[in-house]
Amino acid sequence: MTQSFSIPELLKLADNIRFQPMLAAALNTALRTRNKEEYEIAMREATKIAIGYESVNVYTSKDYGTSSFLPGMPLFQPLLFKGEEGQDDLLLESAVLEVSQQKNIVVTPVQGRDNAVKEFINGGDWNLNVSGIICAKEHRYPLDEVIEFERFIQRKATIQVVHELLNAIGVYEIVILSHTLSKTPHINCQAYSFTAVSDEPTELVINDAAALDDQI
Repeated sequence: MTQSFSIPELLKLADNIRFQPMLAAALNTALRTRNKEEYEIAMREATKIAIGYESVNVYTSKDYGTSSFLPGMPLFQPLLFKGEEGQDDLLLESAVLEVSQQKNIVVTPVQGRDNAVKEFINGGDWNLNVSGIICAKEHRYPLDEVIEFERFIQRKATIQVVHELLNAIGVYEIVILSHTLSKTPHINCQAYSFTAVSDEPTELVINDAAALDDQI
């Protein structure tokens, strides 16, 4: 849970523990800041000194914009499907991701050894479990939004994705394996979930230079 403190609260907290010159210096720095960004950095440092750990509001770390159906609600790591030529992108605002990976290792029992020999093959694909809700602003079922979602899900090709965590671990394309549309008690919402696996473009490499010359 994120905690936040004002300058008077930090001073009172520090007084109840012990006087800390470092805290006084940090608060003086906060009072001399020239903009909101500098003030937030200084206050996080002061909080860390006062209570022993850093209190960080996750929404100040990166601005993803705000929800289209919940006014003023900030987004956190939304998932974007990149559209094909002539197709708009699809933003899944409430997508919650669970990723896992199993390495491909050949295990070979060897006579005379208690432990088998492990041969590393590769890191393996990333497996994704994604769930979320598609909502409409109005008092209606989000039929158009669900149809657009289905167009991406039913695509017989990889889907390019933009997501902070996925892109950070090297996942830029996925293949949908299965999906579910679940019931909700709200008329303007449609819950969904899907499983997917990471994919990489296949590169064609021609090793026979002579064969290439013959074709030119």
